[in-house]
Amino acid sequence: MLQQTNKSRLKASIPAAIILLMLVGLLFSRAILSISHGLFLLIFILNYRQQDFPSSGMQGWSLWALILPLLGCWQMPFSAQHFDFLLTWAMYPIAFLSVSRLNESTLHQFIHWCRLAAFAGIVYAISSYLLSQAAWVKAYGAGQSLPTFMDTDHVRFGLFLCGTGLLTWLSNNLSVRTKFIYLLILLAAILFMAVRTAWVAASILLLTCSFYANNRTSNGSAFRRSLRPIFILLLIIVAASLGFLLFPTVQQKWAYMVYDWQQYAAQPAQMGYSDGARRFVNTLAWEVAGKYTLTGTGWANIAPTLQAAFAEKYPGQTLGFSWPFNQWLFWWLGSGVIGVVFFSAWLLFPLIKGIQEKNSGIVAWTLAITASCWVESTLSFQYGVWLHAWMLALAWRLSQNKNASAGISG
Repeated sequence: MLQQTNKSRLKASIPAAIILLMLVGLLFSRAILSISHGLFLLIFILNYRQQDFPSSGMQGWSLWALILPLLGCWQMPFSAQHFDFLLTWAMYPIAFLSVSRLNESTLHQFIHWCRLAAFAGIVYAISSYLLSQAAWVKAYGAGQSLPTFMDTDHVRFGLFLCGTGLLTWLSNNLSVRTKFIYLLILLAAILFMAVRTAWVAASILLLTCSFYANNRTSNGSAFRRSLRPIFILLLIIVAASLGFLLFPTVQQKWAYMVYDWQQYAAQPAQMGYSDGARRFVNTLAWEVAGKYTLTGTGWANIAPTLQAAFAEKYPGQTLGFSWPFNQWLFWWLGSGVIGVVFFSAWLLFPLIKGIQEKNSGIVAWTLAITASCWVESTLSFQYGVWLHAWMLALAWRLSQNKNASAGISG
């Protein structure tokens, strides 16, 4: 009996160990991040015949992620970049199949470790700022941002903070006071670090969750409940105003943004700016995409096609970017209009599903990621796909029956 108990405990600890390894990889090593997904897949294969696998619309949605990327692979079927893209999108079914089989303890441990990772990243960024405050204020005035984990990808790290805040809000194992303390820390960090994509994502999450919380509660009159989302919107405006008054990072980011837009001209000189570079590259991508309307160039050909178009338009100069800063332009270039239609339907399916099921987590995170896709190719690379897949899977799981089978976690 004791041997059987020890065996069960060991089996239950394996997913937790892989989750910890995965979060270490998320912060410090893409290779470790990839290995952790391979381990999750191995567990799924080893336990396939031993368990019941409940069907779900969201799990089926995640499996479509194995098919959609093929729309941009057939143009060069044996390209290594295409295999990389397919492997990256394999995170979706791995995330949903794995999260669906975590027991309650491991699930909440996962979310707790996400908070610890987020707080560690915040401490690292703020420590860097405090050690060289004047230099970083100047750097923000030149369009730079504080160093972060995740290969200094401040946009994706900002979204990670947002996703961690959402999971904290949805968790049912924390007191209201504890939740608000954690959320206050995360929101203050998002504001201070001045990552605009994270600002927008956090605002969307706050408004969406307040709307659903408002509909669920029966406290107060209908008129008072109707005012709550408006109150949250006013709170966001007040927080933004206070952030501008208190944080030099916010002041410098705003000043640089205004300067950037005032200086814009459709010339290669814009490559030295932030928003200017995005506008320039996206305009070029739009022009190029029109030549490949139906089928696209294939994922591997996006960078060469953009660079060739740039060289033709500006002889003797080199384009410093390999992809557009818009997810739909990326899909148009890679897979044509057909790919854009299927990708859009796939991306928005969780939104429709969440609205039908009144699932605030799925709705909020889908809206936040969709918003980020307008200014970034969020779902083209490893960190962005991880954020979309795992945060959505966790938000979905938190809404499921807490008494469901624990699966691989015992």
